[in-house]
Amino acid sequence: MPECRFLVLDDEPDIGALLVTAIRMLNYEARSVTTFEDFDRALAEWRPTHITLDLQMPGYDGVETIRALAERGSNARIVLVSGVDAKVLEMAALLGRERGLDIAGTLTKPWGMARLNEMLTRIVHENPLGADAIAKGIENDEFRLFMQPKVRLPGGRITGFEALVRWNHPRLGLQSPINFIPLAEQSGLIEPLTRWILGRAADVLAGWKSEGISAQVSVNLSARNLMSLTVADEFAEIVRARGLDCSCFILELTESAAITNLVDALDILVRLRLKQFALSIDDFGTGYSSLAQLQRLPFSELKIDRSFVSACAASAEATNTIRAIVELARRLELDLVAEGVETEAVERTLIGLGITHAQGFRYGRPEPAEVWSPRLRCQVA
Repeated sequence: MPECRFLVLDDEPDIGALLVTAIRMLNYEARSVTTFEDFDRALAEWRPTHITLDLQMPGYDGVETIRALAERGSNARIVLVSGVDAKVLEMAALLGRERGLDIAGTLTKPWGMARLNEMLTRIVHENPLGADAIAKGIENDEFRLFMQPKVRLPGGRITGFEALVRWNHPRLGLQSPINFIPLAEQSGLIEPLTRWILGRAADVLAGWKSEGISAQVSVNLSARNLMSLTVADEFAEIVRARGLDCSCFILELTESAAITNLVDALDILVRLRLKQFALSIDDFGTGYSSLAQLQRLPFSELKIDRSFVSACAASAEATNTIRAIVELARRLELDLVAEGVETEAVERTLIGLGITHAQGFRYGRPEPAEVWSPRLRCQVA
């Protein structure tokens, strides 16, 4: 059972006591206060995970309390309780969300115990970044496409981008992929999310194409994407519907995923190549590939893992590893990209090793696509 501490703010002591009793019957901690001053003190000292907030408080009303919670950066899940008109209650909830608070629901007075118990149970177990929220986020177009440039060495001319996703959560703000990609993979939602990323990247490329700008975009795949025999057709349809060739895209798969699912995924990978998608092994050097296995996979690019790249200017071992990967790529006729380049010293080392393409903070952090458009126009001009 998750650890929960409910703080109840209600100017009527009997109502507050009833709420506390109901919450404790569900085996959660709870305490009630009747003034904003006591509420503010408990907020700082007790650090509640959940709050029930009466809007109609004398002296310091619920809207002012919402403002104060936002100013204090509260991340508690909040239920607004009031006997006011339902529309006013919903507008107060909207105001709270606009201020960045996690407004989990509303409760109209008088409320029944069954309704109260249902809501309390739901808000405790509902994850604001859970599978249901991800599915709703895809449906409501809450995700945002960011891009990080890939460049040619030497010189740093932009040749393409890696498409990266961020979640602009309506209550919690911009979320890093680490907060939702693992659950999306576990729940199977990585498939519709990948289609969304590919479609949005294709929209960007189509816009650039109309301006005479040519670039390739890499899109990350999960092993889950290779479980559907129709994925090659689906991806090709997404791209061609925007008037683009599939050769505009590189599909990246981690080394471990590619090898683990080799038998099941091989026919899908071959079909993707037949449709002119390029295929890349991401994070190369961290998995368990053998030369024989790589020869069987229809990949066209290797991305050298950042752990080797970042150390190559100071570590002979990292340098020798990259040198061996360069030779392997040459024999297999694969393109090479070094990811995680941050310093001039690393860049010079990579150029000396024969690396011609790189990616990393030295050339640009992930930014919305529109940030890169002016730089690309300058390259074309």
